[in-house]
Amino acid sequence: QDRGVPPDRNLMACALDVLSNMCDGLKDRTGEVLQVANFVPIIAPSCRDDALATKQSGFALMGDLAKYSFQHLGPVQEEFMQLALAHLSHASPNCANNAIWSLGEMCTKLEPAVLKPVVGQIVQEACRVLTQSRHHQLAVNAALSLGRLGLASSQELAQLLPQYML
Repeated sequence: QDRGVPPDRNLMACALDVLSNMCDGLKDRTGEVLQVANFVPIIAPSCRDDALATKQSGFALMGDLAKYSFQHLGPVQEEFMQLALAHLSHASPNCANNAIWSLGEMCTKLEPAVLKPVVGQIVQEACRVLTQSRHHQLAVNAALSLGRLGLASSQELAQLLPQYML
């Protein structure tokens, strides 16, 4: 990037989408690409970007990497989880949808010690989405994320759910 020239956010979103689709196509072989070209460091800044398309595509890529190559996320796993949690209430349903989907993918693979402190926050936000969202796919991904959380932290989830059941 030239100094003084702002980055093309649409191009950034497209590049993130290409990487996401590549991961989805390669599935469990995604790690082979990451060993040659590690693009993990671009995800967090993309998810923090002001441009909605970049942020949304960043969360999609985050979810695909969590799904297909979680072991390559190493030291950024907690940061990714916190980023996704911070965007579950995002004003854009598409951004919130990608954040909650990526969080659900991470829930099944995070170490219990990392997941345990945020189970309450995940349950609270997912239940809020389920009861308040008018966006079907967002509600579906909230329900799926709760299910995945239950697989990883059944005891903690079981203790919290009665607070949210209607």
